[in-house]
Amino acid sequence: MSIRYSLPLALIAAVAGGSAALAQTPAAADQATDAAAAWQDADSRAYASRLQIMELVQQGRTDEARAAFDRDWAAGILPGPAPLDAANIAVSVGRDAEAQTAFRQAEAASPLSGATALNAGYSARRIGDDATAIYWFQRGLDTWPTEAGFDEQRRFEIRREVETLQRTWGATASVSYGSTSTVSSGIVGADTVLQAGGEVYRRISGYNNGRTLDVFARAFSTLDSDLGGPTGGDTTQGWVGVRYRPFSQTNLILEASRMIALGDLARDDWMLRAAWSAERGSDLRYDRSHWPAWRL
Repeated sequence: MSIRYSLPLALIAAVAGGSAALAQTPAAADQATDAAAAWQDADSRAYASRLQIMELVQQGRTDEARAAFDRDWAAGILPGPAPLDAANIAVSVGRDAEAQTAFRQAEAASPLSGATALNAGYSARRIGDDATAIYWFQRGLDTWPTEAGFDEQRRFEIRREVETLQRTWGATASVSYGSTSTVSSGIVGADTVLQAGGEVYRRISGYNNGRTLDVFARAFSTLDSDLGGPTGGDTTQGWVGVRYRPFSQTNLILEASRMIALGDLARDDWMLRAAWSAERGSDLRYDRSHWPAWRL
């Protein structure tokens, strides 16, 4: 005995092709759900699953799409015979760890290139897999897409991504002129001084999608004082400590450090600090000769 399921022709064509123009109504998602239950072979179930999830995403029903993805991934329906399509769907519902599994399967069948490799790189970066992200980004740079939007500015930005992910340590030096010195009371207006110093840091556990953890050592000295206050080596203040950036998209820095008296007029103490900043346009651009920039 055989059983036949009568499905809409457009839906069958979409499922069989692995991708299609999808109807923008809740009924289409329900039809896709029925298709996933009705089609018994693994390939067709994977196609129908992808169709259902894509439909839910397009309707803005992201939580339902994610739940459907999790269910079908756990059941082994996904990634199925089209791992690259499954990877893109995983990215669309915020499942980057699963996306990386599917990207690797797709890579085993045919090396990823161009925009696909770049998408895989961003996915790996979001889950803190720096080494894999660097691999995909470099693959994308080596097989640069020819589509619109992939210009020299975009290439420069990808190279910056690679540099950021590869960075494990750094050093800075600065000279500042302000109202507080290394040995002052800290009261604004007490004195106006010229200071110079520097810092070295070591990044712990990688970039972690912008949630960085650094250990550091820094030292500053007062070079000049408008009120004739202490200057020179006796004012050298040292710090060793740790700082953490808890959010990927917000530049909030939390810091705890031990103050070390390197000069006779410096002090031994503890310091807790929190700082927030925002900026735009501070990096180079290849597509413009001039551009606005600001920093807070």
